[in-house]
Amino acid sequence: YLALTPSMRDYLLEAGIPGDRITIRPNTVSDPADGDLTGGSGVLFAGRMSEEKGLALLAGAWRRHPEGSLGTLTIAGDGPLQHLVDALVAERGDVRYLGRLDAAGMAGAIRSAAVVVVPSTCPEAFPRVVVESLAHGRPVIATALGGMSGIVTADVGMLVEPTVDALAAGLSRLSALDSPDVRRSARSRYEKLYAPDVVYGQLLQVYSELIEQATATVRRTKA
Repeated sequence: YLALTPSMRDYLLEAGIPGDRITIRPNTVSDPADGDLTGGSGVLFAGRMSEEKGLALLAGAWRRHPEGSLGTLTIAGDGPLQHLVDALVAERGDVRYLGRLDAAGMAGAIRSAAVVVVPSTCPEAFPRVVVESLAHGRPVIATALGGMSGIVTADVGMLVEPTVDALAAGLSRLSALDSPDVRRSARSRYEKLYAPDVVYGQLLQVYSELIEQATATVRRTKA
């Protein structure tokens, strides 16, 4: 069993899967490898615009702050809560909507932001955008649900409870996250844990061990 995060491993253990049959192996994203850790500005939400992704939560938290005090909130994606995004853009001059982006556009949006926010209200397994953000050296504010705690640590971002008050408080600390040290930590975490060569190496090791176990079983059977 391949678990994407420690929380997923715990779930499998609770389901009765023996610990020695579980390996934590995260997902990966391509390495942008441009070496530029210059900071961006404002906050980015990128994902499906649906209830479980926390857009309503984010809108409520953003409204707690005076217009322009946090920079610009950029929203990328599409989905059933389009009307909520349209209303927020019409209401405030510090919110802009980019629509759905291709891979290059998403990379550019992440690079342009100072911080990426992932305000999910459901237990996420392994949101791709979190690791994309780390790859670009961008800190992440995420809700403390599902696998987030295994990805977003204090040196690369912030975990908050999935409430308007908690997220609003987290957003007020943007300046603490928007620093060269945090950006370097985010990039370093990606390189050590989520880069393709690291993750594929882990997968190949799993395959190698399984082949060795199967070979040993066959030898014992023949003996």
